[in-house]
Amino acid sequence: MKSNSLVYKLVATFSIILAISYMIIATVLSVWVQRNYILERRVRLEDSSAFIENNVTRFKNREIDMFTLRDSLRYLGKGINNSDIMLIDDKNLIWYVSKPELETELLKSYPASNLEKLKNGQVQEITGLNGSDGKTEYFVYISPMVEDNIYGGAVVIMTPVSALQNQISGVYVIIWFSALIAIIASVFIIYFFAQRILIKPLYELNEVAGKMKSGDFSQRAVVSSGDEIGQL
Repeated sequence: MKSNSLVYKLVATFSIILAISYMIIATVLSVWVQRNYILERRVRLEDSSAFIENNVTRFKNREIDMFTLRDSLRYLGKGINNSDIMLIDDKNLIWYVSKPELETELLKSYPASNLEKLKNGQVQEITGLNGSDGKTEYFVYISPMVEDNIYGGAVVIMTPVSALQNQISGVYVIIWFSALIAIIASVFIIYFFAQRILIKPLYELNEVAGKMKSGDFSQRAVVSSGDEIGQL
């Protein structure tokens, strides 16, 4: 099939239209997945914060000891993308942190005025908090512990941004790889049907027309379709 033929241009046009359509679908799916992932992550953080708050209450009531509280927080953190957990008391002083070096980073990057907002029951989020190594970035979720309208401190969950990106990037790879496969398959399917419906009949007609031009009127094109090409 010549690159300047009408059929080639037709197949190329359909292929480009399909490719653009698949890319739009993949983009919409990626945005939808990201949005739902953020919502799901927020719900998971809310549930985790409620679980931690319950354990803190049990600790204050001396139902569990510090070792049990620390172990539960450590296992919970591993289940939340290897997150680090920090506990703040009612005076906004840190009394537990799974990784001590993160304490100074949080206080340095988080203004005291925002800590005051926790007393009003406002959940706080920080994106892009730098770790002590200067390389690791954290997404920080701070949930106030309020009981009977009394502020009792806050739960801080610090998740490495790389862990979040790795989790959702795998879904992006699947979406765009599927779109690429669909584009390639569509091109082959279009070419296959164009070969049978357009290219081969037109090639036979063109060959017979060439012989008729040379004076040989004994040739006939065998085209059995009932469309416009068959009528020709």
